[in-house]
Amino acid sequence: MSGELITLDFIALSKIREENYDLLLKDLKKALTWDELFLPFPQREMPSMEDLLASQNALPYWDRTSHSVVLSDLVEGRLQGDIKGRYYRDSLNLSLKSSPLEEVEVHLHAKWVQRFEGATRLDRLLQKDLPEGVIQTYSGFDLEKQWWQADQQFRPHGYRVADTSLVSFPKLERIDGFWVSPDDPLLQKKRIKGRLQAKDPKKVRFKRKAYRPSLKLGWRYVQPRHEEVVFKLKQDFQTLSYKPSKRKILNLTVYDLIAREQLAHWGADLYYKREEQIDHQGSIYQARRSHRSSARFIDDTDEWENLGPSKTYPLQQHRGTFFKTDRGRKVVEQALDCAKAYLCSSSRCVDISFICPLEEALKWTCDHSITMTDERLPGGKAKGKIKKLTLEVIGETGRMRAYVTLGCCVGTGKEALVEDANSSEAYGMVGVLEESLPSQYIKTEGGVFYRYGDSEGAERGILYPAFLGAGDLLREVTISHDAKQQEENLQANQYPNSHNILEEFKGNGTKVQLRLEDLRGRRLEKTTLSLEILNPWSAPKHINLGGN
Repeated sequence: MSGELITLDFIALSKIREENYDLLLKDLKKALTWDELFLPFPQREMPSMEDLLASQNALPYWDRTSHSVVLSDLVEGRLQGDIKGRYYRDSLNLSLKSSPLEEVEVHLHAKWVQRFEGATRLDRLLQKDLPEGVIQTYSGFDLEKQWWQADQQFRPHGYRVADTSLVSFPKLERIDGFWVSPDDPLLQKKRIKGRLQAKDPKKVRFKRKAYRPSLKLGWRYVQPRHEEVVFKLKQDFQTLSYKPSKRKILNLTVYDLIAREQLAHWGADLYYKREEQIDHQGSIYQARRSHRSSARFIDDTDEWENLGPSKTYPLQQHRGTFFKTDRGRKVVEQALDCAKAYLCSSSRCVDISFICPLEEALKWTCDHSITMTDERLPGGKAKGKIKKLTLEVIGETGRMRAYVTLGCCVGTGKEALVEDANSSEAYGMVGVLEESLPSQYIKTEGGVFYRYGDSEGAERGILYPAFLGAGDLLREVTISHDAKQQEENLQANQYPNSHNILEEFKGNGTKVQLRLEDLRGRRLEKTTLSLEILNPWSAPKHINLGGN
C-alpha cells in the first residue's frame, strides 16, 4: 500500500453476541440462584439480568476468543495466568479504589392479607356448666325472644349464626308455690273469670321450663399483616490505613404471596366485561372488550388476551407467618446471598495496573486471574482478576502493548466463625468444626450459618386460624336470672312484701350472654423477626496489605 496512511477506528462485535446473551438469560431464568418472589408477578416472565444476578458474585461477559457470553465470577476467574515479571516495571501501579463494607444491614419485607372462614359448634361449651346440660327458667318467653336467629350477626364483628335451636320441655320437678296477695292483678284476673271467690292470699305455682341450647357460629378472620426480617451480615477483611465504609442498608420486598382475588373460569354463553380476567386451562386471559361468550372457548380466542400462565402462590391465605415456612426460609437465604454479594463487590477494592507486551496478553480474557510477583507489592506477591484489558497496536511505530487492570480482594482468606453468644467455645473455620456447631443453626448454600432470633409482635393476632376450636372462640358464657335466681327473688318478694308478683319478672328474665374472641383484625399487624448470623463473611486474600 502506498500513498497516504489511512487510520481506521472501529468496534468489532460478534454476530451472535446478542443471541448468546439471550441464551445466557434463558439459562439463568431456569437456575435456582434467583427467587421470583422478589419481583411483582407481571415482571417474573421477563426478569432483567440485574434481577437474575442480584444474589451472585458474578457478571456476564463476552469472551473475545470464543464469542460466547458467560458468567464471570467477580473474585476468581475460571482460567489462571502468571505474568512472571514479563511486564514493564515502571508501569506498575497500585491504588485503593473504594472502602470495603463492614456490614450489610438487610430489611426484608412481606405484606399480605390473612383470611380464613370457618364454622364452629358451641353446644358442648354452652351445656358444660349447666345442670343436666339445660337452661332452667320461669320466663321461657323472654329466653326464646332473646335467643339468636339464623344468619343473625354477632358482636364483635366477624361472627354470624350458622345454625341454632332452643329445644324446650317442661320441668316436672315439684316445688312449693309462692304466696300471692289477694289484691295482686294475677288473682284479680282469676276472680273475674270466676275461678276465685274469697279475697285471701293464695299460693301460686309457676311453670318452670328447661331448654337445651344449640348454637353453631360461622366466622371470618381478616388480618392485614406485615412481616419483616432484619439481620446484619458482617465482613472480615484486612486492616486498612483509613476507616472503611461502615455499612449499607438494603431494603428488599417480596411480592404476590397470596391470591388477591379468585379468578373465575371461562363458561359458555356468559357476559364478560372489558378487561375482566379469567383462569382457563392453566393460563390467565383478559377480555379485550365486553362480549358474550360462545359455546366453545376456541371460538372466542379473538376476544381474549393471554397474560401468561396462572399464578402460583407460595403462601396459603390463612397463614399468619411467611418467613418461618419452608418457602419463606428460601427467601431469607436468598436475601443473605444478596447481602453477601454486596460484601464481595466491596471487598474487591484494590486495583493493580501494569503494561505488558501484547503477546503476553493475547491469550487472556476478563475471565482470567493473574498472579504476579514484585518486591514492591505488599507481601511481595498478589493475585487479581482481570477487570480491564486493552490491546493496543500502533501502526506508525509498530508498538504493540496490553494495558491490564487487576481487581484484588482484601479479605482474610477464610470465613472465621465468631463465638456463640450462648457458649464460651470459639469455633474455627467452616468445615473444620462444623459438626460441633449448634444444631439450631441453618447453613445456606453460600456457607452462612443463621438462626431465627427474637421477634416483636409474633404473638399478636391469630397465626393459624384453621386450628381454632370452640374453646378458642368462646371465652365466657354468662346466664343471668336462671330458675334458681328467679326462685330466690320470688321467695323474697312474695306476699306480704309484694302485691304484684309478676312485676318481679320485669328486668329479671333469663338471659344468655356470650363473650367471644374478637376476630376483627387490627389495621396492620407487624411482626419483626431477627436473624442471628454465626459467622462473618470474608473474601479471598488476594494481596497481603500487612506485608507479612
